[in-house]
Amino acid sequence: MKVLFYSLLIISLLVLSKSSHSQEKAVAGTVNNIKNEPLANVSVTLKSEKGIILTSTYTNEKGAYKLYLPDSIRSGSPLYIWATFLGYKKANSKISSDKLVYNLILEEDPIQLSEVKIKDKPKFSRRGDTLSYDVNSFAREEDRNIGDVINRIPGFTVDKDGKVTFNGENISNLYLGGDDLMGGKYGLATKSISKDMIKSVEVLKNHQPIKVLKDKILTDKTAVNLVLKNENEFKLTGEGMLGGGTPSQFDASGNLIGLSKNLKVLNSIKANNSGVDFRPHLKNLSSHTYLGLAKFAKPSFLTNSGTVGPPDLPPHNYYNNNSKFLSLNNLVNKKNGLQLRLNLQGFIDKNDINHSSNVIAYLPTDTITYSEQQYVTQKTNSINANIFASKNEYNLFLTNDFSFDIKRDGYSSPLNFNSLKFNQSLNNNEYDFTNNFSYIPRIGSNSVIGINWHTSYVANPQKLFIDEGLNPDVINNGNQYRNLSQTSKTPSFFSGLTFSYIVPTGRVTQNYQAGFSNEFRTLQSAIKITDLNGDQINYPVDVGNELHWQNHKAFVNPSYNFRNDRWRITFNSPIQLQIINYKQSDYQLDKSFNQFTINPAATINFQTSTENHLSTNFNYDNNVGDINSVYRGNLLVNYRTLRNNSADLQVRQSFGFGMKYHVEKSISLILANVGFNFNQVTANSIAFTTLTNNVQRTEFVPLKNSSQNLTLSTDFSKYLFLLKTKIQASASYNILKTNLFINEELLPYMNKNFTASLNYDFKPISVITLNLNTRYNYTTGGQTGNRSETYRFSANRLDQSLTIAYTPIARLTIETDAQHIYNKQQDNLRAQLLLLNSSFRYRFSKPRVDLDARLTNLLNVKNYTTTFISSNQLSESSYDLRKRMAILRLSYVF
Repeated sequence: MKVLFYSLLIISLLVLSKSSHSQEKAVAGTVNNIKNEPLANVSVTLKSEKGIILTSTYTNEKGAYKLYLPDSIRSGSPLYIWATFLGYKKANSKISSDKLVYNLILEEDPIQLSEVKIKDKPKFSRRGDTLSYDVNSFAREEDRNIGDVINRIPGFTVDKDGKVTFNGENISNLYLGGDDLMGGKYGLATKSISKDMIKSVEVLKNHQPIKVLKDKILTDKTAVNLVLKNENEFKLTGEGMLGGGTPSQFDASGNLIGLSKNLKVLNSIKANNSGVDFRPHLKNLSSHTYLGLAKFAKPSFLTNSGTVGPPDLPPHNYYNNNSKFLSLNNLVNKKNGLQLRLNLQGFIDKNDINHSSNVIAYLPTDTITYSEQQYVTQKTNSINANIFASKNEYNLFLTNDFSFDIKRDGYSSPLNFNSLKFNQSLNNNEYDFTNNFSYIPRIGSNSVIGINWHTSYVANPQKLFIDEGLNPDVINNGNQYRNLSQTSKTPSFFSGLTFSYIVPTGRVTQNYQAGFSNEFRTLQSAIKITDLNGDQINYPVDVGNELHWQNHKAFVNPSYNFRNDRWRITFNSPIQLQIINYKQSDYQLDKSFNQFTINPAATINFQTSTENHLSTNFNYDNNVGDINSVYRGNLLVNYRTLRNNSADLQVRQSFGFGMKYHVEKSISLILANVGFNFNQVTANSIAFTTLTNNVQRTEFVPLKNSSQNLTLSTDFSKYLFLLKTKIQASASYNILKTNLFINEELLPYMNKNFTASLNYDFKPISVITLNLNTRYNYTTGGQTGNRSETYRFSANRLDQSLTIAYTPIARLTIETDAQHIYNKQQDNLRAQLLLLNSSFRYRFSKPRVDLDARLTNLLNVKNYTTTFISSNQLSESSYDLRKRMAILRLSYVF
């Protein structure tokens, strides 16, 4: 009945919106500068004689606007149109009953515009919530792409994946000429687009990507837009690269890039076996979400082939690969406002890594050590696509976003575990199909309705095979056997529909959402054993898993946004009814769980000055576990870990509070922040772990448990005008308190982590650039309390890198980089690493040819050792590195 009611409400509002537009009186016009050039994104408001805001909008790209007048115009109440744009003087016009068109002219106001145009200093400006940095002011000869330039701008960091952060926070998305060409996977763009194609880098604070919601639904997101040098002319630029080297190295790529206002193309094909990692190009780095409450969490893989991840080094040091990558990204803006986009990616890869590890688990009365040596070969085949159609205007947002992702991973590895040798293989398959539909029109004078429909289907079959009879006392009731296999999958279907009604009333915007979602999952797993006679038998302890899960939700969410010159406040309180049914007949499990929750959250931003602000956030959340917390049959997570559950569905309550003070000084180019976050989680069950010399068993059992997490952090970035460079520093301190239930004992543990980093990039003389990165990490942890057998441990790590770029003549750059890592544990276990690389690049002017030679691992370091602390475990891992390598690349731009 609720669904029918809201459906009828939406239909009625749509009908009323059409009739109200025909009855209401509207005024329109344009906003230009004194040169008669249109100004986009100008705030146009309708105010009463007392200054009360009645309605508002923004000008479009042509400087045009349209406002619907309330009934008060017919009662003779004086009304005024105001146009406001930072960097310009305000303009207004009184509305008269016989006039419907009001064209306004704004004059520049140099006092309000924080802009620096001093010779030899970088050019930048600030207009409202937008910061703009001139690319040529920060670019250098040695820069290879626009990502290198962005990384030099104060407040910015671009990591090895191409991910961008600003003032210590991840950006929500990166746009090219105002458009999301990459569909959120912008890592390829920052690494491929030349600095010569970009005019400026814009920081869009409080960014709302849906135009009809602008100034209605407040956000604290920050996005980045790369402004094109010539958006009115479409010109394709191609780049081909071919490289070869020793021992038996190759590298080849081809890029085709064309960027204009109406057509954008970034197509790339690449192949190499020289350690260049294409996998970051597959990551979606965007945090944008559509208007709606229905959320879906993809099912995770249940089985893996090992317990050790990759080393914390740049991939070219250890990534022994043979990779092929294809990326097609094409976007067109039609004259009618429709935007069409296609993103297609394919990836084929084979890589191997050789590593060993020692994991020491400290218990009150015992110490258990797991030793592992593994040589892993991974083969990956994947294809994904995104088909996107959208109309994003100030009166309407209409979009359909369809994507699919098909991926197959195969792992094979000979392994030595606690002196027991065996082989294993793991095959992972994933099929992911998702569609998002959104319709958000404006109705009446300034209200908005919205419909969002999200559907997903995911399947993830797996098979783990181990060719030796490991731990027969645990796996096969003490009987010897030949081999075993573990199969598992969790096919899942989700559908969620959300309706929204948004009513701006002066300084307050009311947003009412309602909807429902349905989720269906089935968790299937089985362990099969091959006995000594070659016959396949079932796992004797249990019958595996055939668990059916349904999760149905109905929700409403009243949300309120308040905004004035100094305050921005958002409060929402989702009210949710959740009905969960899960059934596993083999274990006489058939349960229902009903939960009614209220999950309030609030954010408050106070503008302490023109550029500085204080932000706080609060949330209280009630949530429950998923299907992985209730299956009863044993599941072999990896060769030494079994897991099952005996508790009912886990119920968690979490409380979070945070505060951060942001400092931005545009003229002096200083960006800084300092803040803290606290989070506490309480649950009705806990993971009970049994550790023995060769096996780890984990089972969720009913026992109340809680954990607390506190993080203090600060970031600082400053442009040094005299040295024409920036200095950037950050620090964080984290405390985690939790409980572990191990071998029949409930043990309190606490981990502390301190991290500090410094980045300094400068030019001591005109032909030399130095970049220094230093990062220090101290971690301590262990059991707390006064027991005599309490054990604590600590680890120190110092990571330093230095890059020297020498440009003796125009178009020639010689570069040397070194990285030194020092690890120390409290037991005087020390490990050091020194890596040295060198390269030179010469750019010919005619034709546009680049010659690039690179030598890596000049010292021919064979392996790398690192440590990791987690609660009661201290891990030491060692990895084989790539040998010394030399490669010559020739690039041609056409």
